Amino acid sequence: MQQSPPLGRAPVLADDFAASGLGVRAELGQHFLRSPDSARCLLERAAIPSGSQVLEVGAGLGTLSATIAAAGYRIWAVEKGGRLRRQLEQ
Repeated sequence: MQQSPPLGRAPVLADDFAASGLGVRAELGQHFLRSPDSARCLLERAAIPSGSQVLEVGAGLGTLSATIAAAGYRIWAVEKGGRLRRQLEQ
């Protein structure tokens, strides 16, 4: 099995987003990954081979997306919600 590249740090966006008054939409099953440390743990456990591309559907605030990108992977992040998409683009 190939090793993943070293993990980087993701920006903390969830707290800023929550502070803006915009919360999760339960009817969409939304749940925001708020912890960069949790994102790094998820990425480690995924054991994605070096050089792989990653598709994240429902990227939300981008906590996991930023962690994946900081680790050196090319990421394709998809988000349906307009308010989240704008946040994700930042």
